[in-house]
Amino acid sequence: MKKNRGYIQKIYTYSYLMLGLLFMRTITVHAYIDPSVVTYAIQAISGIIIALGTVGSLLFRRIRRRLHLQDKKLIQESEYLYYEDKQNGIRKTSLPVNKEYIFDDNALNIKEMPMETSFENSKGILVWIPIFLTSTMLFFGTLQMYIANYSEFYFDLKDVLLPMCLIMLVGALVLMAILFFLKGKSRAILLCILFGIAIGLFIQGNFVTTNYGVLNGEPINWDAYQFTAIWNTLMWIAVILIPIFIYKYYPDMIKNIIIMGSVMVVAIESINAIITVSGTNFSNKQMNYEYVLSKNNEFKLSNKENIIVFLLDAYDASYFKEFVDAHPTYKESTWSNFVFYPNTVGGSTRTVVAIPHLLTNYPYTTGETYQDYINESYENTNLYSELEKQNYDIGIFTNSSYVSEKTARNFVNYSSDRKMVNNYSILAKKWLKFVGFRYFPHIIKPQFWMYSGDFDLAAFNQADEEGKSDPYSISYDDVFYNDFINGGISLNNEQNAFRFYHLLGAHGPYFLKSDGTRSDTPTSRQEQEEGVWKIVDNYLSELKANGIYDSSNIIILADHGDTAVEQNPLFMVKRANTNSEFTIDERSVSYSNFIPTILEMTGAKHEGKSIFELDETDNATRYFYRQIKDALYEYIVEGDAGVKDSVVETGITYPIFGAAGGKEKYIFGTELYFDIRSTGNRYGTKGFRGAESNFTWLMGEQAIMEIPLQDKAKSDLQLHIQLAGTLTDSQRVRLSVNDQFVGEQIPHDNQLDFSIPKQYVEDSSELKIVFDLPDAVSASSIDPRLLDDAVLSIAMYSMEISEE
Repeated sequence: MKKNRGYIQKIYTYSYLMLGLLFMRTITVHAYIDPSVVTYAIQAISGIIIALGTVGSLLFRRIRRRLHLQDKKLIQESEYLYYEDKQNGIRKTSLPVNKEYIFDDNALNIKEMPMETSFENSKGILVWIPIFLTSTMLFFGTLQMYIANYSEFYFDLKDVLLPMCLIMLVGALVLMAILFFLKGKSRAILLCILFGIAIGLFIQGNFVTTNYGVLNGEPINWDAYQFTAIWNTLMWIAVILIPIFIYKYYPDMIKNIIIMGSVMVVAIESINAIITVSGTNFSNKQMNYEYVLSKNNEFKLSNKENIIVFLLDAYDASYFKEFVDAHPTYKESTWSNFVFYPNTVGGSTRTVVAIPHLLTNYPYTTGETYQDYINESYENTNLYSELEKQNYDIGIFTNSSYVSEKTARNFVNYSSDRKMVNNYSILAKKWLKFVGFRYFPHIIKPQFWMYSGDFDLAAFNQADEEGKSDPYSISYDDVFYNDFINGGISLNNEQNAFRFYHLLGAHGPYFLKSDGTRSDTPTSRQEQEEGVWKIVDNYLSELKANGIYDSSNIIILADHGDTAVEQNPLFMVKRANTNSEFTIDERSVSYSNFIPTILEMTGAKHEGKSIFELDETDNATRYFYRQIKDALYEYIVEGDAGVKDSVVETGITYPIFGAAGGKEKYIFGTELYFDIRSTGNRYGTKGFRGAESNFTWLMGEQAIMEIPLQDKAKSDLQLHIQLAGTLTDSQRVRLSVNDQFVGEQIPHDNQLDFSIPKQYVEDSSELKIVFDLPDAVSASSIDPRLLDDAVLSIAMYSMEISEE
């Protein structure tokens, strides 16, 4: 028995050491805001330190035994105690086993001392195990998860670490109280369970790399993880039962195992934490944009003069004509005093190029990067400086990326600070779910699934005394409506007001109900139109109730149309201090008349003609620009803007999104984007629809990318693609590289991961990547209400190619 236990203890010691060394590896964070990696160096350093310490301890003990420096000890067997003397042999005594004795050198004089405390009665273990358990997830887990994704959070480490430490302290005290209340075997079993759970959290949080995707709001298909549920549950059962098994069959080993195991884990976590924190430059933490167009002063108007612009996205003039015929009563209420101009040609399409063109009167024809275009176009327009000269405060409520920061600095909704925490209780609850989703067993992860945007619930929801607030969003018109209903219009006596509101309008997907609230299921374009006009009607009614409707200039328009080449948007105007019926004016209008119209409303001098100055001969030829992938195509419109035959392509195209600079050679590990930055779009030669704010659709049943390489591949390649979404749940993606078939996948959690064999690419200075998309369909074929006949498949957000 004695000999076997020695072997068992040695086996455990070396097994635990090997297990610790096995864990000295990369920690990949999946299923969170952005997958991140903790470096090999951190894991290696901590592993080496712990391993050397353990090995050194074992060797030192063996040397002592070899030199007979530890030659006297008590050995218990059955009810007898033996005194071992390696020089003189073993002398049996008949001492009771409930006490411990010390023998002097001649083994004759026996001194009594208290018996060694069992592990369940050790006060140190009763305190240590609760701290070990709670700190593993709440302290070390918080450090790991925050640092791995720190650039994505608007809050600081202290904002979550301090609450987690408080929760850790409370949790540890509660567990200590329970342990002190229990006695004997019950306490021992609970200690074993707590130790097992702590080890399970450590393993789950650091080394179980199941890929659940990013927390972007897309539900996880848990049925696809049935095998994961089985093996992960078995792992947790084993981790919890092993300490209980050891306690039952080898009770003299359990105390050392718990002490050594927990100290070893905490040592690893501590070293990792020190190295990671000290090696992270938190000053590099940046926002997506250098500034934010917020909700500040959203409904603060003037009791003097107001110019109010409602931009209803993707609202075609033909849609409005249909709506007028279906809702004639609006002519007597909402639209009274308005003039509708059906023969209007917009500036550009789609939104990413349409908004800056409208607000500056400069199309994106410069061939520069998008940000350079934004900066230069706003610098060259005089609209905003003239508005300020006429004592107007300016509020532009749209996506921050569509407006130059330098121009926006004088806007009443400009904010240069990132979002700040307003409710620490909400933040703590969301962070617990965030960390819990990583550290808890698979079978209970569904209860901890969350959308990363939920952290915004803890931020400022309206301007505080320093002017900080949430960024303005065009995603949900019902949110705009709810803010308006709850806040209402406020007035100031000092300045005039210019307000520009960008709403989703007739842009799909359609989720707005006719009462202006959001539906949980898709509605239709017609119902969404009703909801938008409900919002506008309530806004105009509030203007009337505050006595400022008559003195307000109001423009309702769209950034682009939605039929043909999207050249014919809604455009209607109410001039201040006019009283007339709803009128239709067939004059030729261009969005080049928009800024002159605004300036004339203020009384300022302006270049070009406003709509009030147009005669029948003006705008005989109007220009329009359509974005297709990374190029802007030029059209001229002569005649009725709503007639497709009036639109003629000139044959002139302008490279956009920096494509004029050609295709840069790709460096492995570089992340390419297909959103507004469009660093990936330039490599697409077929099947890329064109960048929108956050993604690019692949169009047709095949898309091709041709990517020149900085260096030839030296190993297999890993291709990781992050999607913004798919048109159908079963969209197959067949990948070929350099005319070699790689594989077929259905996107899981909006991600695709392919391994490209080295022999396909090793002799190539360029990658030709072909996406075959056999399940591509049009949105209208799925739901006729979506009115989009383009054949689409997957919405690309980013892509990275790396060497293994």
